[in-house]
Amino acid sequence: TWEIPGNGIDDDGNGYVDDYYGVNVITGKGDGDDDNGHGTHVAGIIAAKNNFVGVLGIAYNVKIMPVKAAMASGYLNQSAVAKAVTYAYQNGAEVINMSFGGSACSIAVQDALAAAYTRCVLVASAGNDGEPNEIADYDDTPTPNYPAALSYVMGVMSINLLGVESSFTNWDVKKYNGVEYELYAPGEEMVSTLPGNKYGFLSGTSMAAPVVSAVAAIVRSEYQDRDKYPTKFIYGQLAATSGYNAICCDPEAHGGHNLPQIVDLYSALTKLPTPEVGLQSYALFDTEGLKNDTDGVNNGD
Repeated sequence: TWEIPGNGIDDDGNGYVDDYYGVNVITGKGDGDDDNGHGTHVAGIIAAKNNFVGVLGIAYNVKIMPVKAAMASGYLNQSAVAKAVTYAYQNGAEVINMSFGGSACSIAVQDALAAAYTRCVLVASAGNDGEPNEIADYDDTPTPNYPAALSYVMGVMSINLLGVESSFTNWDVKKYNGVEYELYAPGEEMVSTLPGNKYGFLSGTSMAAPVVSAVAAIVRSEYQDRDKYPTKFIYGQLAATSGYNAICCDPEAHGGHNLPQIVDLYSALTKLPTPEVGLQSYALFDTEGLKNDTDGVNNGD
């Protein structure tokens, strides 16, 4: 970057002033200070330094690009989210962690994410409403959480230390459809950094998502050629190599829902996914013109 910090000038002409260490897309400046500790906690899970003090981030050698899109109240405007994703993508982010979500996703956000997908691993939290992501026989009030529910974003649910899904986590009903959460990661009582040189415990899918983002960063560092190993390859390494699946916290209430794998760094670096091939539907024809006998019975002709 050609930006000079602290001089009050947009030196690199990208529309943001003093964005040397990151940016606040709401103010258009590099004043991305954390208002309530959430972002600092997420960042620590990913990249807290290996300095024998406090906690250690999973991917402690990575560089963090803090991009602030939320107001102090925690409210996020869709236009700010679109700007934040675009900023991260255009400034070279390899992984975009989105520990936020809501019940809707604007076209602007979807367009920004679709563009970012060409080079970035997109990770988002599934949400903490304890709800399914689509209508099921036992629940007709689904709460899909966006952007996690988008098919090209890695939606992350939470588990405890025993691999049991957290009671608060939103969860996935069925495999392989247009509304999908793909992966579980630890998200209960996660200790990490807080503002003011402090440490603390927080729980939520907001804490599970950065675990996956950190793993994604390490995997991307191993598979750096994006032409040979595009984003979807990294997704496969994250979501389909682990030998462990989550355990449902309430089978009676959840009705036998889809239980994806738990992220596993070692497996993501050492294994390749096993293809899953299945037959969803088929049709038989026994009509004239198809060399059949038109008796309405399939007899192998």
